[in-house]
Amino acid sequence: MNRSPLLALTALGLALALGASTAEAQYGQTYVVRDETLNRAGRGEFSINLPGALLYSTVTPDGGTQTDQFQAYLVPSLVGGFMVTDFLELRLSAGMQWLRTEIGGSATQQTLGFQGALQALFQGDFMQGLGGYAGVGLGGMVGNREVGIGAGASIDYIQYGGLAQVLLGMMLMPDPIFMMRGGFRLDLLFGREEAQTSLPGFINADFFNVLGAFELSVGWRFG
Repeated sequence: MNRSPLLALTALGLALALGASTAEAQYGQTYVVRDETLNRAGRGEFSINLPGALLYSTVTPDGGTQTDQFQAYLVPSLVGGFMVTDFLELRLSAGMQWLRTEIGGSATQQTLGFQGALQALFQGDFMQGLGGYAGVGLGGMVGNREVGIGAGASIDYIQYGGLAQVLLGMMLMPDPIFMMRGGFRLDLLFGREEAQTSLPGFINADFFNVLGAFELSVGWRFG
């Protein structure tokens, strides 16, 4: 039996397999082509996120003086993620929540708390280390809201409730490990707050807040 055709096909297959993982460079050198994207099932991510928003406005009544209004929202967080498929990543986000409102230079309310969420991101590669993502998140929050009542006094409210998120942004992956994200995040906070006082006029209530924030993060890929 002539085995020359079989040997030729085997050699061709090995050559194609080798060619898929190496490429010819100048002067006869070769280099290995590695898949460095995050978007492969089984790979993981650890990142540090900083979503934040600032709002500044002024109000000047007729014949009156200008009043400045300022609001800041920050949620520094730690995030761990795992690629379930080549395009779907599940992430767990946990961080501090800070919300402050000032009117006329005096703080009218300040909230400090904790929030955590499970996020599902749908991701895609574009080219040259660029990618995009869109997703949703669901979790909870707990915190303390401090409300100024004048003369340096304040009343505390305990807050607790749920959190829903919508996320949209871009990814930059310049090397096999390091990655960056930047995008927009919409946080919907809902729940109940209870006044920590027996003084009249301060009642318990339900709350619903919608906050839009820009999100920046640096992260590391593994696996």
